[in-house]
Amino acid sequence: MPEPSIFLRGAPALDPRTAEGLEAYARGDLTRARRLLESTRESAAAEAVRLLYLGSIELAGGRDRRAIECFQGVDSSLVPEPWRGEARWSLALAHRHLGEAGAADSLLHL
Repeated sequence: MPEPSIFLRGAPALDPRTAEGLEAYARGDLTRARRLLESTRESAAAEAVRLLYLGSIELAGGRDRRAIECFQGVDSSLVPEPWRGEARWSLALAHRHLGEAGAADSLLHL
């Protein structure tokens, strides 16, 4: 996942729980990161960051449906490449895990 600051230049300060969740993610404490990132909401670019990280955590934990919900909630216009492509690939992977090959392939233009 990208370094959050790339999305947040000029954005308002993060909710402290979001910031703490991102720090927990960086340390590899995905359980704590998930709990913190689920407990808050942000706006604009900060919400895109929160959902991308939470989606990645859900995917890593095998919670594919929840990962899909997170990734679909991201405003992709706020996400620069290469992370927009990474998020699309992660969304496709979650669909593939659920046996939804058509949805996965359409995301990857196969």
